[in-house]
Amino acid sequence: MDTVYRLMRLNRLIKSYRLKFLAVYICDLLNIRHLFIRLDPVNACNLKCSMCYWSEESYGKKVRGRFNKDEIKRISEQFFPRCLQLVIGCASEPTLYKNYIELVESAKETYKIPFVGFTTNGQLLSEEAIEKFVTSGLDELTISVHGVTKDTYESFMVNASYEKLLTVLTSLKKIRIQHGAANPKLRINYT
Repeated sequence: MDTVYRLMRLNRLIKSYRLKFLAVYICDLLNIRHLFIRLDPVNACNLKCSMCYWSEESYGKKVRGRFNKDEIKRISEQFFPRCLQLVIGCASEPTLYKNYIELVESAKETYKIPFVGFTTNGQLLSEEAIEKFVTSGLDELTISVHGVTKDTYESFMVNASYEKLLTVLTSLKKIRIQHGAANPKLRINYT
């Protein structure tokens, strides 16, 4: 992760876009990982959080779609070999994508991406999925938590269960301990 932050600082220091494009071109020619990819395999969400555009019914009707397995394979082949950081789940809920666990495993095991993160509201995560995240080497799991008490959490995150959140957090801790794993690191996304 230090490499990622060093590259971000370097990017801010270099003001010339031509120089930045030249650096990207050279990295590409030399097969050096340089891409930061944010991927939503599906445009959908299982919740209607009060602060989110997915809570607007009209948004969900006009923004639709999901990648099929062949499209994800093509994206992976084209971009993952040059990827330094991949975050799955940016503006949608990635657990609605049927093959989300395979996507994480492929990113870590097949393409050896140095940093893979997964951002979710956690409501659809099973203990089995968390186990696969730990054993595949997922680096970071970001869970959206928009309230720390049951009432606040469930009022902001409409259709979410506070008990399910606690179950997911407990399972993550338990499975990491069972495997003696430090990862995935837990990050809380809080609005």
